[in-house]
Amino acid sequence: MRGCCLRAKSQSVSEIVAAVRLPLKTSEKALASDLENLTNEFRIWRAVYDRPLSESKVRNQLQEIKKLAKRLAYALGVSHGKDIRDIEQHLFVILDQQAEKYAQRKGPYPEVEPTPYDSDAGKRFTDYGGAQVVLQATQGVWRLYEWARAGLKEMEAEEYQHWPPHGPSAEAWLISKAIPEIYERNFGQSFGVSKSSTGTGSPYGPGIRFAEAFLIQLGIPKSPDAIAKAWQRHRQQWDKAPNK
Repeated sequence: MRGCCLRAKSQSVSEIVAAVRLPLKTSEKALASDLENLTNEFRIWRAVYDRPLSESKVRNQLQEIKKLAKRLAYALGVSHGKDIRDIEQHLFVILDQQAEKYAQRKGPYPEVEPTPYDSDAGKRFTDYGGAQVVLQATQGVWRLYEWARAGLKEMEAEEYQHWPPHGPSAEAWLISKAIPEIYERNFGQSFGVSKSSTGTGSPYGPGIRFAEAFLIQLGIPKSPDAIAKAWQRHRQQWDKAPNK
């Protein structure tokens, strides 16, 4: 599944709101932020609960990260959280220059706002924040080492909860818990399912329409029947689910 399509296509949120046919209690910007965060969280849930790695695989990965990150941190002069500018000044300048050239070729870094400026000769240039992203990247190397080391230490503790964790599937969590919570927060109504008085026909209602429209944007379309069944089957289990 790709990263959130809602960020790339601003009309997606408008289409979802139009499908619900209710006024937003928040704003399209707030809803877009909620859905983008949910998309990213769903990707993590799928990896953790639907396709988990074995405990030995996780341990081996952490050991490899710890070893490589430590070597790279010493090469960059950032071991033990040191600043590359204090230890490897020439290397910092080289990486800063390359970070600026990279942004010129590939586009600005999403975490840094480009800043235009004029040179002494009157030429217009853009500062892409190369120094800032170099510092963030090099500091991240030592943090990777520390996180991997901490993860390995945690796995050795007696109270460690063995991997893989057990829990509902990612789609069960998405449909029965996450989507209803976002719907209720942004539209100010309880998520529910309506049925015809005769009990025939597909379930309907604004909550169902919201879930259906979002799942289409997410690339996993579900029918109203499938959404209603998943919601009814799993919505009572979250108080019992471990680590949720």
